[in-house]
Amino acid sequence: VMTAGAADPTLPQDAKAVKFYADVTATGWTNCNIYGWGDLGDYGGSWPGTALSSENVDGKEYYTFTFDASAWGKTVNVIFNNGTEQTVDIKDIVLDKDYIFTLTDNASGKWEVTINGEAPVTPEPPAVKEYGLVGSLTSWGGSPDIKFTDAGNGCYTLMGQPLTTE
Repeated sequence: VMTAGAADPTLPQDAKAVKFYADVTATGWTNCNIYGWGDLGDYGGSWPGTALSSENVDGKEYYTFTFDASAWGKTVNVIFNNGTEQTVDIKDIVLDKDYIFTLTDNASGKWEVTINGEAPVTPEPPAVKEYGLVGSLTSWGGSPDIKFTDAGNGCYTLMGQPLTTE
């Protein structure tokens, strides 16, 4: 039984609220939202997420979001957005300290981000696997390959394709 006001015995002694600071100076945004997912489920509500308020810290304006101490040690993913533009997916953030997210460049169509001044988080190119059937039925490449369908678990299928003995 927990006493009101007592620390949660399942959390480490150093568990505290974790704060996210979003520096959107490079974007020209006049508002900022947070949307996330991970160990805490979806947080920030539905798209575009929770509107963040601005906070002045040592003379610099940040948009801020605070996780309470019960989230300590959880892993989350996040994007920041202004309702139109957004950041790349920022993945696997462990809630064990405060973070400063600085939006840097929008060359890829989504804003790249540095975390606590480290290397930018950039989008990974999607891994595309395609398999096709070639042979005399496709004029040995003269026609597009007949594509297999990704059936999941590393399996691909092609149904109803007549094959000849040529």
